[in-house]
Amino acid sequence: MRSLRKAAAIMILCFSIIFLAGCGQQKEEQPADPSAKSDEKQTVNVFAAVSLTDALEEIKTNYDQANNTNLVFNLGGSGTLRQQIEEGAECDLFISAAKNHVDTLEKSGQLAEGTRTDLLTNSLVLIGKAELQGQEGKEAKDILTEGSVESIALGEPETVPAGQYAEQSLEKLGVLENVKSKINYAKDVRQVLDYVDTGNSDVGAVYKSDSLKLKTGKVLAVFPEDTHDKIVYPMALIKDSKNQEAAKKFAEYLKSEEAKAVFEKHGFNAAK
Repeated sequence: MRSLRKAAAIMILCFSIIFLAGCGQQKEEQPADPSAKSDEKQTVNVFAAVSLTDALEEIKTNYDQANNTNLVFNLGGSGTLRQQIEEGAECDLFISAAKNHVDTLEKSGQLAEGTRTDLLTNSLVLIGKAELQGQEGKEAKDILTEGSVESIALGEPETVPAGQYAEQSLEKLGVLENVKSKINYAKDVRQVLDYVDTGNSDVGAVYKSDSLKLKTGKVLAVFPEDTHDKIVYPMALIKDSKNQEAAKKFAEYLKSEEAKAVFEKHGFNAAK
């Protein structure tokens, strides 16, 4: 009798173990709650020219909230950003202030095929410190060669498109060699603004959009458009992006009427 009871107890114990093991396996194999996945914010890494800072920050506020996205901006000189992408930095969308940096990435096969498009255009202006009186209305060429101008702030041409456009203009206007010794190179256009606002440079070349951020300085002249390459901001998705769909959605939004209104507010024009 005892043997039967003992055998029955062993059988019950075995069945219990098998049952519990089966339940545990079912629990492990149960798919994740799809609603939990949809609640996760998708991070989109955007490498963009520093001149886009204010416009993009304004766009981010509304876009992140409406699309459950976390836009992360890396802002700097377009050439510096291109170099970072070439070195393997995690980037989903690149917005440059010049075509040549996007051209380079395209030639090396680092862009997602068919995603390149022109987003914005801009113009180049000459700004001057507050103490520089009586220069408004003059041609940029005449202002730059005046004796009162001792220091000229430009972005570093190798990495800052605005500096490249400025040197093209100075050369076309025939004054580059005459003013070379006066040039004070900056890491980006925002530093050019700072040099002029603080009086560390008498004048500087920046985009029209950046001139809206001047605190004490002023716009003196506009560089003629035929003296430099057309200022275009191309954008493209990076081939190795980990968030292609989210990045594509944001890129499409940047072409929307809502985004265009923000860009225009900050001094840009939509590319045609």
